[in-house]
Amino acid sequence: MVVPETVSPVAVFVPAIVFGGIGFFVFDTLGAGIGVVLGVAIGVLMSRSERPRENAG
Repeated sequence: MVVPETVSPVAVFVPAIVFGGIGFFVFDTLGAGIGVVLGVAIGVLMSRSERPRENAG
């Protein structure tokens, strides 16, 4: 059985806010949307990579 991993909301929203703000400052509304998407992706990937793996070798 596979248990879904949960991701901390702080680990997702902080990069989303930072990258969204930078994107809005540099590229206006479209840049903010792209920045938020990139921030969420980075936050999720970093949060999952910090977890210890149960089946690691």
